[in-house]
Amino acid sequence: QDRAELRLLLVDLGLWDPHQLASMAGTTWSSGFSPALLEEAERLVELNASERPGDSERIDLCHQRCVTIDDEETRDIDDGIALERRDDGSQRIWIHIADPGRLIEADSALDLEARRRGSSLYLARGNLPMFPECLATGPFSLRARQRTAAWSIWAELTPEGELGDHGITRSWVQPTYRLSYEDADDLIELAPPEDRDLTDLEALLGRRRACRVRNGALLMDLPEGRIRCRDGEVTVEISEPGRSRQMVAEAMILAGAVVARFAEVHDLALPFRSQLPADLPPSSELEALPDGAARFAAIKRCLSRGLMGTQPAAHFSLGLASYAQATSPIRRYGDLVVQRQLQAHLNSEEPLDRDAMQQLISNFDGAVREGIGISREDQRHWQQVWFEQHRLDQWNAQFLRWLRPQDQLGLVRIDDLAMDVAAECPRDSEPGEGMLINMQHVDSARDQLRLMATAH
Repeated sequence: QDRAELRLLLVDLGLWDPHQLASMAGTTWSSGFSPALLEEAERLVELNASERPGDSERIDLCHQRCVTIDDEETRDIDDGIALERRDDGSQRIWIHIADPGRLIEADSALDLEARRRGSSLYLARGNLPMFPECLATGPFSLRARQRTAAWSIWAELTPEGELGDHGITRSWVQPTYRLSYEDADDLIELAPPEDRDLTDLEALLGRRRACRVRNGALLMDLPEGRIRCRDGEVTVEISEPGRSRQMVAEAMILAGAVVARFAEVHDLALPFRSQLPADLPPSSELEALPDGAARFAAIKRCLSRGLMGTQPAAHFSLGLASYAQATSPIRRYGDLVVQRQLQAHLNSEEPLDRDAMQQLISNFDGAVREGIGISREDQRHWQQVWFEQHRLDQWNAQFLRWLRPQDQLGLVRIDDLAMDVAAECPRDSEPGEGMLINMQHVDSARDQLRLMATAH
């Protein structure tokens, strides 16, 4: 009768991995890539060295000092950035994006498999890529000192940070070097005279960020903790919102704004992202809350979920009139769809109309949502495993807001773990109030975790 008891029985019988996700069973991610798809991927790796349609029209930008910045363990590198100093004294930001479409043809076997997945899946025990790894980390990836096919988006900013001249082209790039976020933070901080590109890029993109804030963008950067399981060891990995991480994020948002503007001008159907305006609490009410997690929680509860549609529309929390995700075509199928629409337009071919685009969005958006659900279940499970290993610990936290006040269930932030978790809280708890968190009960096999908060 009980699903959890059935799972425990299967584990005891050796028929079920105790860490296997129920939501992933039977999905396309559970079976990996078929031998035929892996064979096709290897064929495309070999084909990469050959001349492909459109190669001769690409602009050669290999002379640029392009830098890729990613987490240390990232191997599928979607994007790089570069700064062009023009003869007239102006500066041009370049955002170079991987071009899987050079090898992956629409409706081919690998394309259909990517569409079924919708995106790569990032789990505690490792990543499940949208494309076979030999492609994702090979010819698709913007690897240092490798001449690689790309889509290149350029933009100039006005003194106020508004979007000025901009353009999109297919290109050849050769990243000069690859940096981790920590290395990039150091380089921005030191600003060596012989290599000021990152420092200048950060200043330019900071101007752009300030412009978006004036247009209503919400900045809610906090450290973010994720559970990792590597070689059987379960740890908390915290990403700090450092200067380089904010710079790269701003560059990717800028690229999405350029693509959306280009599509608007040329009446191209894309999978545009948008968000309805939110009715936020009054400024006086927000300013009464401690800056940081408690204030952000009050804002986030008012925000609606992001929407995807074929018509450009405003994105409230980004402070943009229109936006399309376009910078992760190795990891997100929708970004590859964007590139194909751009290519059709630039080649004077017939792009998908809005009805066909809506049908395509319907095909892959369900898979994307399924993947998000799996990732959330995975994090929840490994969070429970981590808490099982730290049953006797206590953590300082702050109360954020009520989830179910009738059950005394509130949302708290454990700063040492950079995580928001549900906990049973005192009835008179107020946002920003200090708490002490203790373990009340945890059982990862039964998907159970109860934390108790006491006033601190």
